Amino acid sequence: MTNGGKSSTIAATAGSMALEYGLLLPALLLLTFGTMDAGRLIWTYTTLHRAVEASARCAAINPIACGTPAKVADRAVSEAWGLPVTSDTFSTQIQSCGAKVTATYNFSLLIPWFGGTSGDAPPNTLTLTVSSCYPM
Repeated sequence: MTNGGKSSTIAATAGSMALEYGLLLPALLLLTFGTMDAGRLIWTYTTLHRAVEASARCAAINPIACGTPAKVADRAVSEAWGLPVTSDTFSTQIQSCGAKVTATYNFSLLIPWFGGTSGDAPPNTLTLTVSSCYPM
């Protein structure tokens, strides 16, 4: 008689475990993919910032290698290691602070429902804008 009581308790426990799993799985996946997106976002921003700084420095101190805006943009593309960027991402200006290079990049998120939908950016993207000015 005691075996009948144990089997009904096990069946009730198995159902509650499935329910808890179903309720917690979306939160755990959101946390995991959110952490991945945050890491990718920080890496992308840091890489863009480094590429913009290096190309602005090149434009300010090396007129032979970076004498035109096209050469500065090509230098910035070569400095943006691992990012799928083109020379259209970068723009160069000579201002009172020196050689200023600006990058605008649309970062695609892994998590749906987040990100901006303003302007020309597609949904689930954030527009990163980075600039650096190196004195001449």
